[in-house]
Amino acid sequence: MTANIYDTIRNPIGLQNHFRGNFNGNNYKLTLGINNTTLTILRLGLFSFIEDAEIHNLIVDGYVNSSGIQSYTGGFFGQTASSTLQIIGTCIISNCINFANLSGSAVGHIGGIGGTIFSRNGDSVINCINAGNITFNSIQLGYIGGIVGGAYYESQIINCLNLGKVFCISFSTPNGDYNRVGGICGFLSSSHITKCINSALVISSYTGTIGGVGGLVGLAQSGSSITDCINTGAVEGSEKKDCILGNGSSYTITNC
Repeated sequence: MTANIYDTIRNPIGLQNHFRGNFNGNNYKLTLGINNTTLTILRLGLFSFIEDAEIHNLIVDGYVNSSGIQSYTGGFFGQTASSTLQIIGTCIISNCINFANLSGSAVGHIGGIGGTIFSRNGDSVINCINAGNITFNSIQLGYIGGIVGGAYYESQIINCLNLGKVFCISFSTPNGDYNRVGGICGFLSSSHITKCINSALVISSYTGTIGGVGGLVGLAQSGSSITDCINTGAVEGSEKKDCILGNGSSYTITNC
């Protein structure tokens, strides 16, 4: 990019074909105005699906709203390529800032930078900031995080900061029992968070005993790690809650 773009972007890039390549925003800004009310599974954000891609030095504001059957929602991307696709290549999102507010009512993942990192190639979110508020209001299950909703398969979240409030308004239902809500990441599976800070309120009205709400991570499992991280934000929840990690098994926490 060579200048700010003031026309509001209404549709994600890569809805039909995955975005591949390098997108350098050169520290310019885009405005999002994305609404999804369709009864389909969608990946929402500036980019929909990204694969073997780098997105860096970019600022977004505006809003992204998701509903329907299922969605993966973020300021910059909905989802990195699915592990089932056996994609070769790594996605790196770095030096990006989100000011857009995000909301969701469909089952799925929602995060300030991205919905979910879901590749077996060690995708990374590095040096990113979320300053947008995130709200999930549903009877469905949700994985909600200040930076990403979910991180899987040796993904990395490094040196990121969340300033946006994270709200999960849910209910005592079988799906509500699985909500995972965190200031950095909702659900951390076989992945790693290093040198990240959350300074915003994290709240879940209901998580049950299977889910969790944490200042950094809602639920961690399968060899995940949280290292050299700080939470200064308040954490509120009805069940499993903690200032660092709400719930989990087979994880490590170091210097937090």
